[in-house]
Amino acid sequence: CPVIKGEKWTATKWIHQDPFRWTGPPPPPRPPGCYDDNDSCATWASRGECKANPQFMVGDIEIPGFCRKSCRAC
Repeated sequence: CPVIKGEKWTATKWIHQDPFRWTGPPPPPRPPGCYDDNDSCATWASRGECKANPQFMVGDIEIPGFCRKSCRAC
């Protein structure tokens, strides 16, 4: 229900306890090194997935991809 007068305390309290779209704690950082996180990376890389699906395969600065070694990204 919309607030007609005053402040809606339950909504205010809920919003301040956790972020609105909280998805849980961030994943633990990966150890340094050049490796593949999936056994199928070499096959996918040979099929051109490094260029077709770079976000998953190679990743970026913040979230490394799952097949960096097979894509020769490190």
